[in-house]
Amino acid sequence: MLTEHPKYILSDSNRKRLLKKLAKSNTVILKLGTNILNSPLQTDSSSYFDRLARAVLAIRTSGKKVLIVSSGAVGMGKSQLGAKKSLQISEKQALASVGQSLLIEKYRAAFLKLKVKVGQILVAKSDLSNRNSYRNLMNTLNQLLEWDVIPIINENDAVNIEELRFGDNDTLASSMASFFPDSVLLVLTTVNGFQVEGKLAEHIPVVTSEIQRHAGMALPGGTGGMITKLKSAQYLLRSALIMGIFDGNDPEKLKEMLAAEMSGTWFFNAESEKVMPAKKRWILQNKHVVAKIMVDKGAVKALFEQNASLLAVGIKKVIGTFSESEIVQVVDDSGSLIAKGQVQANSKELLSYQKKVVIHKDVLVLVRDNES
Repeated sequence: MLTEHPKYILSDSNRKRLLKKLAKSNTVILKLGTNILNSPLQTDSSSYFDRLARAVLAIRTSGKKVLIVSSGAVGMGKSQLGAKKSLQISEKQALASVGQSLLIEKYRAAFLKLKVKVGQILVAKSDLSNRNSYRNLMNTLNQLLEWDVIPIINENDAVNIEELRFGDNDTLASSMASFFPDSVLLVLTTVNGFQVEGKLAEHIPVVTSEIQRHAGMALPGGTGGMITKLKSAQYLLRSALIMGIFDGNDPEKLKEMLAAEMSGTWFFNAESEKVMPAKKRWILQNKHVVAKIMVDKGAVKALFEQNASLLAVGIKKVIGTFSESEIVQVVDDSGSLIAKGQVQANSKELLSYQKKVVIHKDVLVLVRDNES
């Protein structure tokens, strides 16, 4: 067990607040990365998946819904075809197409022993950026959960080049967590939490620049590492949701994790009680945001100090093109991101709006620490 970092200890009072939030949560999202699944997937043993299935069933029996975000398709494909370590994008896509069916079969077989069914969902970033696709995905998830089916979710690596270049399942998992207003995301990895100067950070209420400096590089074999985990934590903290990072080598300890009885790192803000509205959570999680609106100092002040809508009068510059109802970035005059929001006009009309509302405060999410 790591020594706890004195600056990031989970105090008794915050532990009580955490336990209250965990008790209230009704949806648990489990994220299993490539590294934690590497050994179970490379062998014929079903032990890990059997233990995971038993632990998931125990959580569900307690009244909570469970979704699993699982990596491993490319790795599974490699083990079947003996592929080289350095791969082109097309080779990774082909390996994913081979490995995905084998991966879902591991889950299907393990849960079938407990008479529980699983459903496979492959997601691309574009499914989350379009509001209609987002709603359709949420409807599918809710229907599966209503039928007591465990959704097994992965990126659509076989066809989406962008996912393999920039995607990671930490980001996907936080997006899935943001679907549900009372969710907790448990990231199961090969280390027992986030370390600062070699010591365990038990509780991180805000992802500061100091925390980010300790993120390090991606873990071997994966696409994310701690950097993407911190990014996911930023989104969930801003939404007033919870995320934990734990050693996932023994999946039967899930119950201990949810009772805050296991060593690991919790990301939660004890002062934030109200979960961000659903549409704002979607805007915050939206990854396909390219166009920007640059605003002046007066607009920045109005947004942050008066909780105001963004008016056209405060706009200095429009960067890129966009249609009405698209999500855009709002930046200050130095180019730093300060918000994301859904516009009420297209880019050509915007500068002729004069004093009209460009982004209403109900569909505007403020970002104070340059997260994107």
